[in-house]
Amino acid sequence: MLSIIWQVSSVLGGTALLMLGTSLLSILLPLSLSRSGFSTEIIGFVMSAYYGGLVLGAINCMRIIARIGHIRAYACFAAVTCAAVLAHPMWVDPFFWIFLRLITGFCLAGLFAVLESWLNHSSGNRTRGRVLSIYLMTTYVSITGGQLLVNLWDAWQYLPYMVGGMVVALSLVPVVMTHVSAPDITQSEHLTARELLRISPLAVVGCFSSGLVLGGFYGMGAIYAKLIQFDQWGVSVFLSSMVVGGFLLQFPIGRFSDKLDRRTVMAVSMLLATGLCAAAIFVPRLSAEIWPMAMIAALCGGPFSVIYPLSTGQAYDYLPKERYVAAAGGLLLAYAVGATAGPIVVSFLMGRLGAAAFFGFFAVVCGLLCLFVVYRMRARTPLPPDQQEVFRQVPAYSPVAAELDPRATTSKGGTASEAPSGGKPAPVAREP
Repeated sequence: MLSIIWQVSSVLGGTALLMLGTSLLSILLPLSLSRSGFSTEIIGFVMSAYYGGLVLGAINCMRIIARIGHIRAYACFAAVTCAAVLAHPMWVDPFFWIFLRLITGFCLAGLFAVLESWLNHSSGNRTRGRVLSIYLMTTYVSITGGQLLVNLWDAWQYLPYMVGGMVVALSLVPVVMTHVSAPDITQSEHLTARELLRISPLAVVGCFSSGLVLGGFYGMGAIYAKLIQFDQWGVSVFLSSMVVGGFLLQFPIGRFSDKLDRRTVMAVSMLLATGLCAAAIFVPRLSAEIWPMAMIAALCGGPFSVIYPLSTGQAYDYLPKERYVAAAGGLLLAYAVGATAGPIVVSFLMGRLGAAAFFGFFAVVCGLLCLFVVYRMRARTPLPPDQQEVFRQVPAYSPVAAELDPRATTSKGGTASEAPSGGKPAPVAREP
């Protein structure tokens, strides 16, 4: 394990610094806009612009990387991201910030594509799963650290933006000094939304719902915490609790999905999330303490975080391995579209119905997804557990993330049969 970490240490270092610097903005921006008197709806548009940039980046970044190379592309994307972070306090204007968030999302899609390409190139068939786990742990720890780091300053000061820009700039150092050779960029095929819907409607609906939930939570969570009278420390604890809970609870849920029908696990998870979100509507009226809401956020983190991997696994169950990466690109797009819409919808509901609409929205989305899962269970008999793909948490950051998945067709001369598959054959089936 230590040798694996050392082999990819430069890439992991760049990832950690990049996530640490940019995760500050998830709290800084909404609190600064709120203090400046902008409405909840305006804040929702600003926060959703980041995910809109991810959509554009996922579509276009690979062409840029292929044209100028990995290190140059990373340096270019990181420099623009650093400039965007530093530009925020220069002019507190929502239209200007929407532009900056679009640029940031676009560049981060390119940055993650570079980092994940290197990780995929540096790992063999036997180590790819462990590399993916280390990468995910690095991102979760860095996001949590960035959200808690904001407490060193007031959110409306210039200094935290300067620190965020500095940390993003420092992420260049381990990456440009890496001795790992750059992988070749090949454009993989893509499955259209119509094809994915024909193969597995549940996978597309699940990924879109995952984007609605996670985009809405991370985009508007700071405003919700402020509306229920949390101070800056409370806001950071509330948001980071969701991240920590998602990291800790997704693996037990994933193990259950390997032993049972995946759709049963998803339905139970969504039922649990619906109940938690419904209870969260009333908790602020009963207690003004931070910790009850932090506990609910942590418990919601598990069901929220497994929607995307369970949905992608559902699609993989009905595809041959050589089409996993193509399917992942379309499912990532469904997630990103949902994440773009999430903050906008939540902000409009909160602007008209108050803070209670925050968890009310998630209760409705999770409840409807639970009903759709039950409907799909009645429409098709389940695959035996030994024919399902194993659970893997794959980040929804860039189109390259799927290539890190040990279930997919591997690079570096590997074949699909070499990747662990949980004993599943490679059917070309379609879910009706």
